[in-house]
Amino acid sequence: MLSATQSSQSAASVCGYELFGTLGQGSQGKVKLGRNPTTGLTVAIKITQKRPDLLAAVAREIKIHAQLHHENIIEVLDGAEDDRCSYIVMEYASAGELFDRIGGFPSQDYMHERGVSHRDLKPENILLDGSGNLKISDFGLATVFRRHDGATRVLTTPCGSPPYVAPEIHRMEYKGDAVDIWSAGIILYVLLAGNTPWAEPTPHDEEFKFFLTQYPALNYPPWNGFSPSVLNLLRGILNVDPESRYSIAVIASNEWFRRENPLLTDGRCNDPALLAERMMSRVEDDMMDIASQGQAPAFVSFSQPVGGGRASQGSSLRANSQTTRGFGALFPAERLTRFYTLARPNEIFQTLAAVFESFLVPYKVHSKMFKIGFTTVDKRKCPLHGEVLVQPVSEGMYIVRFSKSKGDPIEFKRLYKALMEKCGDLVVREPERFCVG
Repeated sequence: MLSATQSSQSAASVCGYELFGTLGQGSQGKVKLGRNPTTGLTVAIKITQKRPDLLAAVAREIKIHAQLHHENIIEVLDGAEDDRCSYIVMEYASAGELFDRIGGFPSQDYMHERGVSHRDLKPENILLDGSGNLKISDFGLATVFRRHDGATRVLTTPCGSPPYVAPEIHRMEYKGDAVDIWSAGIILYVLLAGNTPWAEPTPHDEEFKFFLTQYPALNYPPWNGFSPSVLNLLRGILNVDPESRYSIAVIASNEWFRRENPLLTDGRCNDPALLAERMMSRVEDDMMDIASQGQAPAFVSFSQPVGGGRASQGSSLRANSQTTRGFGALFPAERLTRFYTLARPNEIFQTLAAVFESFLVPYKVHSKMFKIGFTTVDKRKCPLHGEVLVQPVSEGMYIVRFSKSKGDPIEFKRLYKALMEKCGDLVVREPERFCVG
């Protein structure tokens, strides 16, 4: 069990780490960036309010997460508490959330072998570190379903994010490992199709009901557009009967899952620069396509095949990087949701406010802080919160950054794309011409 430091924490420092910006937040607390001023180590610090109704859950999260040590699971480094909050110091995954990587099944197998069920697997909780390696995070809903003697227990607490939970969770009687496998299948579908297949796996959802009538043939879009080996894998993982659902062992024997991935060696990214190059190529191709149509940059689904249109630029990026720069430096996640502009802040805020109003998205302008906060729900009725920050980068030039504090990363990119299509006149497409560093 993690030994938490029992001492009062400064609002600006926790366990020797200085606190900086907020990485994410929810109803129970937030995750902030921390940096050790002596060693320079950067970490993520989860801060949870010490409410009576949360104490047991936080203690369980620390106990479970601190016992898991796997290269594809975020590592717990330290912990502390004061009169107001509990703090969990964790490894920082600097490259952000999952976009183009599948490889989480070995870490699931590791968790399940130790009797741990995550119960909230979704793209938002699957991160990439500075070397392009996948990391599972946020064990706030995790629980133990198998004891050391091998005895298992049936779980009964309904939890998780509606589009990603297994059907049996709604019956409040389920196996911990089986529901995690289902969630991983939904994530795979999202990476292939660009959206979740349904809002929730219940009789109230028309898309899920239709899926049940078509299973196992699934001869309708987008299912019938997947390769036979991928479709076979999805059929097995998304079997509504948990007893017949694919196990990790069966998944590992699937033809598509076993295909060679030149970017992976023993589950780790072996060429961060090449991964960054491929992702950059997709962004550049998409921006060129949209610019030629007089539109603004849009969200790219990196699960699709990589085009070669910008290969020369990507190759030079890789050549210049050698092995000295990590994946996070070569392809920072924030590049996907930012743009440069020559417009003044007032014009930027007026334009964004008008767009938010047209989308019926509640927002609040904080003029003195140069930002706009917004709170809405996505098309699956799940919360989607974030802010837009305007910062000067040179004389007359500003960078506009969109950041998510809560919600599905794919839905956030979709919202960003919709906003950008309305704000195209603000965008400078070649900021380097204006000496932007």
